[in-house]
Amino acid sequence: MVKEEAAVYRIMTVQEVADFLRISRYSVYNLVNKGELPAIKVLNKLRFSQEDVEQFLSTHRVNNTRYF
Repeated sequence: MVKEEAAVYRIMTVQEVADFLRISRYSVYNLVNKGELPAIKVLNKLRFSQEDVEQFLSTHRVNNTRYF
């Protein structure tokens, strides 16, 4: 019989997401309010799965764009 491994979720706070993305906490709240970054409410606090944050990064990748 093969044991299934339990899924391990890394849950992040607003501050951890802000630090990870190198943006302000205010910007994190704005991304949530615009529906761009999924969040989970736990006891009236926002929490984020690391998988969702990484998915956000991959969907907002910029290619072949000149900024200078």
